[in-house]
Amino acid sequence: RSGLRSWKKKALEEYEQIEFDPTLYGIEQKLARTLHRSTQFGIIAARGAMEHSGIDFSQVDVSRLDILVATGIGGGTELEEVRAAYIERRQNEGAEKAGRRIDLRVVPKVMANRTAFEISKLPILQLQDRVLHETAAYASACNSFLSALQHQVYAIQGGAADLGIVVGTESTLSKVTVGGFGNMGATVT
Repeated sequence: RSGLRSWKKKALEEYEQIEFDPTLYGIEQKLARTLHRSTQFGIIAARGAMEHSGIDFSQVDVSRLDILVATGIGGGTELEEVRAAYIERRQNEGAEKAGRRIDLRVVPKVMANRTAFEISKLPILQLQDRVLHETAAYASACNSFLSALQHQVYAIQGGAADLGIVVGTESTLSKVTVGGFGNMGATVT
């Protein structure tokens, strides 16, 4: 026996007990409610990297700056939660009423490129009316960050960009992802 069932159960129980308060890392509570945890992680990582870089972003030609975000699934776990709530409401209230109660923010909350968009709004960049060269999200499973980083290296080598903020972020631990990765043998027990 591999012990996979007990590992899955233990991993999910531990994950569900993790308390994470994005306001402790400078994300306002009102904004935090509209962001998936993976986006929150990406914002925090990007801001930390920019602050520690020593670069004065007000002096950077942002038309030659890229913001690239890498994620495997992004806000996919949010879709699981919304679907489960919808199914429960549909059984209790009917399909039409349950459909009207789906949060209108769910789609922008789960989009992988939301992280790049939110990073572009960070005050440290001082964008105002300046336009970035590129903002993009890479979602190519486990290879996402390498793909984004490789793209940025090529952009700099080819002269299309001078600077890039490349962030990898993920927050996908759920019953479905743990079960799926476990069943395909992609987890270590």
